[in-house]
Amino acid sequence: MDRLPFRSNGYNFWTWKGRKIHYVEQGMGRPVVLIHGFGASAFHWRYNIPELAKKYKVYALDLLGFGWSVESYYRV
Repeated sequence: MDRLPFRSNGYNFWTWKGRKIHYVEQGMGRPVVLIHGFGASAFHWRYNIPELAKKYKVYALDLLGFGWSVESYYRV
């Protein structure tokens, strides 16, 4: 089973209303969006993303206040 490789510099970020949102993007094909539950992050999809990416374009994001979207969430 493949596992999402860790990159110390993060993955991707986009800005929404002045906040940096972290997301992972992998694969090609029809899009699949993975949204974590309360108290989780995109990291929880680390085994699912590579498998789904074999057939789909996968997006997994960290909601504001979670994962790597936390640091930017508290900046004013």
